[in-house]
Amino acid sequence: MASDYSGPDEFGVDVIYLLGGASVALSGELDVATAPVLLEYLTEFVSQNRIDITVDISDVSFMEYTGLSVFLMAQRRLELLGGSLMVRHPRESVRQLFQLTGLAALLQDADAPHLSNAGDLAHV
Repeated sequence: MASDYSGPDEFGVDVIYLLGGASVALSGELDVATAPVLLEYLTEFVSQNRIDITVDISDVSFMEYTGLSVFLMAQRRLELLGGSLMVRHPRESVRQLFQLTGLAALLQDADAPHLSNAGDLAHV
C-alpha cells in the first residue's frame, strides 16, 4: 500500500508500507514548516507497530536542525521498541549536516537500493 503527501514548500512524502515497517521517500525542504509532517508519519508508523523504517532523502534539497531532531527522536523511540531507522542517499550538503551534528550513524551506505526497490528494504 502506498501513501502520498504533498504540502508546504513542495514538500513530499511517498510511503510504501512493509511488513513491520515502512519505506519513505522525502522530497523538497525539510525544515520547521515541514518537519511536523514527517513526525506525524513516523508517529503513525509506531502506533501501527511499524518499527523498521527506511527514509530515502535523495530528493531533499534542504534540511535544517528541525528535520534532524525529528530523525533523532524517531531513532531513539524505534530503538526502544526494538526497531531501527535508516536514512539513505543524502545530498552532500545534507550529509555534512548529519556529520557536523554527530548523527552520521543514521546514514546508510549510498549503494543501498532506492525506494523503487522497496522490496529489498523490508526487515522481515
